[in-house]
Amino acid sequence: MNMRPSKRKYRSSLEFVEAGFRACLQNAQDLVSASQKLIAAELHAPALSVAVLALEELGKLFALDGLLYARPDDHKAEAFTKAGRSHSTKLDILVRLPLLLGHLGKADPRYGKERAYDEALAISLVQLKDDGNAVFNRLQTKTFAELDRWKQKGFYPVVINDRLLLLVMPSTLVSQIPCTIWPGGPRVRWTFF
Repeated sequence: MNMRPSKRKYRSSLEFVEAGFRACLQNAQDLVSASQKLIAAELHAPALSVAVLALEELGKLFALDGLLYARPDDHKAEAFTKAGRSHSTKLDILVRLPLLLGHLGKADPRYGKERAYDEALAISLVQLKDDGNAVFNRLQTKTFAELDRWKQKGFYPVVINDRLLLLVMPSTLVSQIPCTIWPGGPRVRWTFF
């Protein structure tokens, strides 16, 4: 009689998760760079939209992290699949991003050995939480999913009044975007260590 436990079947390999992390981080960095170039060209509405896409890429990181121990049929695999289809799901995941980054930071060999690294990690996590709270305050909501609506406003004309069929171009929303999303005007802050 064979008493060896059967090998657990995971949904994805470690290589898949690592490649996904690298791809999401690179794409997020590329999107932030594109957003900064749009800001420099004074195209603030599409800059906001592209910055939100970068945030969605960071939301995918958390969904990917869940695959490390996910079975093909469990809730973690389902969450990853849902995040691949839903913009608001990826944005909602962002509230847990400081937790993920804190755990990743602790996996670094410098953690607990180099004071400068530990301080940089702590400062980055506090700043990330503060930035998230500032966005919540500006959006007057408790979820990042509202950013999906702002992303749409930055890409497409918005119908303001159905009866008058008044369309507002994204460029005219510029005066609304800075005061609503970012205190002090449009900018992209990339807090990552």
